[in-house]
Amino acid sequence: DETSHEGVLKVTAPTFQPDIKREVDLIEEIARIWGYDKIPIVLPTGDIPQTKENIKIALREKAKSVLLSSGLTEAVNYSFYSPKAFDSIGLPKDSPYRKTITLKNPLNEEQSIMRTTLIPSLLENVRWNINHQTPNIKLFELARIFNPKEGELPEEREMIAGVISGSMSSSIWNDKTREADFFDIKGIVEDLLEEFGVVEYEVNPINHPTLHPKKSAQIKINQESWCIMGEVHPNVLDNYDISQKVYIFEMDFDKLTEYYSNLLRESPDVVRFQPLSQFPSVFRDLAIVVPE
Repeated sequence: DETSHEGVLKVTAPTFQPDIKREVDLIEEIARIWGYDKIPIVLPTGDIPQTKENIKIALREKAKSVLLSSGLTEAVNYSFYSPKAFDSIGLPKDSPYRKTITLKNPLNEEQSIMRTTLIPSLLENVRWNINHQTPNIKLFELARIFNPKEGELPEEREMIAGVISGSMSSSIWNDKTREADFFDIKGIVEDLLEEFGVVEYEVNPINHPTLHPKKSAQIKINQESWCIMGEVHPNVLDNYDISQKVYIFEMDFDKLTEYYSNLLRESPDVVRFQPLSQFPSVFRDLAIVVPE
């Protein structure tokens, strides 16, 4: 309409275009009338900020690397499941795991509560794989559980759990195929603890309704339980229609990362960089004849 002073333009939008309210709306309208093809293409520029290293992300990748090295494959499940899951894993009615957060608008009853343990989801994975002719199973999941707190937001804790079942393969040429057992799952847990600098811990028997009473244990550090592990109870396997033995563990990952972070603060040189080898690896099969 008029120029109030140099460099400033006062514009009144016509009444039939009420969508023109801001400066950017006016710019868009001018570009449309003038022609988009007449506007030169200019790539946006900007500085890429230096991101601060997130130790929790690095430790997640560290844990995943250990489990992948043990032959496990990562599973990603929904954060919610059915209330019937607790009956399936044999939890008593007064179990604290049954204190859950119920969704207000669930897709269906099978996905109506937030999970408080990763075990039901992994057992569902085992059943699905067996039903699809994949009986040899090695899976893990690193994810959050959700515990309700009255009058507050729920407590979210990161847990890490793994499951193995079926035969254990080996790269050794003359190694016979064998079935997975308790010591396989125990070895995976101990590898994880060792990688995070945990050297002093107790392995004690545990009476857990989901696990076999004679083939289960817990990891205790400073008199506090960090992990449960063992063979899944036969009754639980029947609930999931699984006919082969299954071994599982579940560990509090938040406690593990807190321990490792404290270890780094106390001993900064606990982790040392080792350069990668400059030479490719070489494998050879040797046949040696020796006296009987």
